[in-house]
Amino acid sequence: MEQQQGIYRESSLEKISSPDQLDQYLKVTTPAVWILLVAVILLLGAAFWWSSQTAIASKVTATGTVKSGVLTIPLETDDARKNVKEGMNVVVGELTDTINYIQTTEDGGMIAVAIVSLPDGTYPVSISYKTTQLISLLFN
Repeated sequence: MEQQQGIYRESSLEKISSPDQLDQYLKVTTPAVWILLVAVILLLGAAFWWSSQTAIASKVTATGTVKSGVLTIPLETDDARKNVKEGMNVVVGELTDTINYIQTTEDGGMIAVAIVSLPDGTYPVSISYKTTQLISLLFN
């Protein structure tokens, strides 16, 4: 008749039953794991700080025409017509002025008008209508 084997190995049972190592700590992690954990936490903290300090400006760009100190900016896109309002700042090169009014043209288009101190000519212009913090993109 064969002898029935136990569920556990004999050496494992001896280790559990001997109390000589019960006062020693069980080593679960190594210093490398702690360094990796600290590095990940620092990286996440830096990314959180950076995203709270950085903003994205939504803007409309166009070509404006100056004639006798009056800058007219055609608002050709739906985005421009919907977002550009009176009182917003318009940037022409290094010069920043305010949009005095928005006007509808005879053909149904829209133009923004600003009084500027620039010589007559055409200039690339930029109108910022919204600034979004990067951190807000995580919570919306």
